[in-house]
Amino acid sequence: MKLRKDRQLGIICLLLAAFIVYETSQIKIRREEFAIIGPRTFPLIAAGIFAICGVYFLVHKLESEDKKYMTLGQFKRAMMMFGCYVIYLAGLYFLGLKFAAPIAIFAMTMLFCKGKIAWWKALLYGVIFGAVFYGCYVYLFQIRVPMGILGI
Repeated sequence: MKLRKDRQLGIICLLLAAFIVYETSQIKIRREEFAIIGPRTFPLIAAGIFAICGVYFLVHKLESEDKKYMTLGQFKRAMMMFGCYVIYLAGLYFLGLKFAAPIAIFAMTMLFCKGKIAWWKALLYGVIFGAVFYGCYVYLFQIRVPMGILGI
């Protein structure tokens, strides 16, 4: 039996779900902090979603032949997306969320729109949504966000 790419993806999803469940079980919660929704809740929800998707990919039938995983162009775009995440993490470390989020949103907007949007619109979009994200985290959720080592 040939292990098609959908079945490979199903196995990866199930392994990822198992890894998330294992790692989540390592989170220590003191009895006085016990609540229905806590630090384990959302990772376990994500693990459940991965497990459901994994089972689906393992049992469903393909309607057509397997195609290539990615063309060269798709692979390049995936690597550019990965690069955006790496730059975003570096931006969080050096600049903080206030500046890293708009830069990342701008870069990903330009990447996904493939030149169909003017750069100034993507920049405006990045600034507006970066400010919304920052405002939600800091003022609405009252979460401390990374300020960056440069202290800007």
